[in-house]
Amino acid sequence: MNSDLLSSLHRECMNFMQVGQYEESLQILEQIRSSGFRHPAFLLDLILCCHKLRQRDRLVEYITEATLLCEHNGSQLDFLGEELQKMSLYKHALEVFRKMRSCRTDAEKAVGGAREAALHLRLSAIEDAQEALDYAESFSGSYPEVRSARAMWWMRCDPRQALPILTELAQAHPQIPFTFTAAHGHHLAHVQDQLGHYDDAFASLCRAKLLEVRHDPKIQAFQSQRTSWRAWHRDSLQFRREDACRWRNECPPSQDHAFLLGHPRSGTTLLEQVLDAHHELCSIEETNLYSLCIDAQLMAEHSSSAVTLPFSAYVHQLPENQMAIRRQNYLHHLQREQPQDPRIKVWLDKNPGLSVSVPRIAKTMPHSRLIYAQRDPRDVCISSFFQWCDRTPWSSHWLSLEDTVHQCLFTHDIWQQTKPLLEQDWMEVRYEDMIDDLESWGRKTTEFLGLEWQAQQIDHKQRAAEKVVKSPTHLAVRKDLYRHSIARWKNYEKWLQPFHDTFRPMLRDRGYES
Repeated sequence: MNSDLLSSLHRECMNFMQVGQYEESLQILEQIRSSGFRHPAFLLDLILCCHKLRQRDRLVEYITEATLLCEHNGSQLDFLGEELQKMSLYKHALEVFRKMRSCRTDAEKAVGGAREAALHLRLSAIEDAQEALDYAESFSGSYPEVRSARAMWWMRCDPRQALPILTELAQAHPQIPFTFTAAHGHHLAHVQDQLGHYDDAFASLCRAKLLEVRHDPKIQAFQSQRTSWRAWHRDSLQFRREDACRWRNECPPSQDHAFLLGHPRSGTTLLEQVLDAHHELCSIEETNLYSLCIDAQLMAEHSSSAVTLPFSAYVHQLPENQMAIRRQNYLHHLQREQPQDPRIKVWLDKNPGLSVSVPRIAKTMPHSRLIYAQRDPRDVCISSFFQWCDRTPWSSHWLSLEDTVHQCLFTHDIWQQTKPLLEQDWMEVRYEDMIDDLESWGRKTTEFLGLEWQAQQIDHKQRAAEKVVKSPTHLAVRKDLYRHSIARWKNYEKWLQPFHDTFRPMLRDRGYES
């Protein structure tokens, strides 16, 4: 296969993958593979498609092939393991990292051991993490990756011991990727916050975020698109309650799907663990399936159509038979995310990122129940500002406290304006109320979804231990409920003071004291 044809097929494949059409992508990729082409990045595309399509045997086949192709090449094995980890294929990622023990250099062996240790910690396999960390440090304890793994260990066991290591790793160095330094600046801030060093924590965050703003080209792109991004979401509010009623009546009744929404850091992960412990409910956590299967498809159709209507008006006037195709495609992909279980009666899409998409959901998913998590917006903002994660159009707001507050207000306003227009069932749950009485609110939300409470739901820690929680808050939901996360904002009150008037309407609407 010549290079021009290969490039053309790969572009076509990527276009399919961008809109969630993995069957079509897989056909093209296997056509390329049949020509004898082999490359780790190409095999990763095959792995991703098989993972999305739940083709287990072929998934293992391609992971094995990629691992053999990268054998004894530490940098390629490291890349392969990291990519598998991003897909939440943790068992396979651990196997790849362990292969690095067969590499030639001490550096490769040390980095592989550090990667193993960090992933074991992510999975709360403490003894395995200790073994891998001891192995890595037997070659060198000075490599940044090994130092990082040791810091993560101490963050679990004794945060004070992590402090000097994180202080070192949070210092910018020309030979160290800025993302590594910024990540450890956020980790340092968390430890300083735990130890009550609030001024130091805030300063560490600001230094880390400045690195991102200076060096990450995505940030500038996201910031330049922010006004149009918000206008695009706000424009979807241009409908009436009668429209929502008509959309719901046109759509065949269904009670088997719900969304769990709310601004990030509002308690969605805690509530999801309680609900997902129910034997008749399956929660799918923070995927982009709705965006790929519905929003992206509708946007593509709108841009290629001859109509002059704005996007939201175009969506609102689409006939139900066309919308049903997109809806069924989304539900089909959603239900393929987990092994089939005949007991399942409700599929829950837990996705805080869709909280600003609620106006469109009134048209696209008019029978889906909505659970909306609320929390004191000051705590939401401080918790979001502390969060280290991949930067998206949403999380790019968390690079300054001012932008964090304004995004919180924008999300709040979207929900407040949409609620009176909705015809479908919805309920709000306050984080503070869950902390006070988790069982009571767990019962209420379970019954809201048309299910009966089951005794095992109260043990949220057990459920979190049994599954891989994708949310950045995966560690918190494995712990006992604690009240020190309530009114945490008071430790940072002097930095929030300039936004007192901005918070006032949010506090009033949610029933909090200003």
